[in-house]
Amino acid sequence: MEIKLIACDLDGTLLDSRGRLSPENLDAIRRMTDKGYCFVPTSGRNREQIPQALQQFPGIRYLITLSGACVTQLPEGKALFRHPLSREHADRLLRIGKQQGAAVLLYTPEGVLLEHGALEQRQDRALLEDAIGACRQVGDAQAFCLAEDVQVEKAVFFCRDAAQETRLHRALDDGTFQLCASAENCLEVTARGIHKATGIRALLLRLKLLPEQVLTIGDSGNDVSMLELTPNSFAVANAMPEAKRAARHLTVSNDQHVALRIARLLGI
Repeated sequence: MEIKLIACDLDGTLLDSRGRLSPENLDAIRRMTDKGYCFVPTSGRNREQIPQALQQFPGIRYLITLSGACVTQLPEGKALFRHPLSREHADRLLRIGKQQGAAVLLYTPEGVLLEHGALEQRQDRALLEDAIGACRQVGDAQAFCLAEDVQVEKAVFFCRDAAQETRLHRALDDGTFQLCASAENCLEVTARGIHKATGIRALLLRLKLLPEQVLTIGDSGNDVSMLELTPNSFAVANAMPEAKRAARHLTVSNDQHVALRIARLLGI
């Protein structure tokens, strides 16, 4: 079946290991959209963290953000799909995270909240700070959300080590939340059943397309759902093992212009 839509992850996939969007990738996206392909940046970031070069790109009409919790139409910025955590569930996950001693990053409609010291011990601190961008630092995320009545769309817990991540995963893994590892010692949490494939399916329904008409590319745990969605799925060479297992195909690393390689595979 002919490919109509390309859902491409950003960090670790379209962006290189220094978080940059290469001219070669931008040119490949232009050639794909000129040929009528629907190119959809599909990211764990929120809209404000998506590079402006993509948001303002004439041929890009949709964004899937917050790991599938939000689908946005461009250039209007209209939310076509949004699924935050319930306030009860958000309070519960923050309480459990606090009990486990894990610092948290929260995505909310009002912006990004980061607990003080959340990135202090991380070796990838500089890359994470660049990806997160502007955020509000708070001392106690649970207390702040309760006091300000903040709606949480996604949470990312930064764990000290794999053992802490495992304990936190076990504490939260009761069917209430969607859990995945998006980076080393990072646990990403959205509402149950909300993941990148959810966002893609919402968009496919709108565009009257089938999963077989989608090509997906990713590198991490939060890409697994969309890599399993379609037989046209690619994991980059630098992908986490679970992403490589989920994908049907392997492609070049994120430092080798992934969009350019996909364009060539499509004969463009």
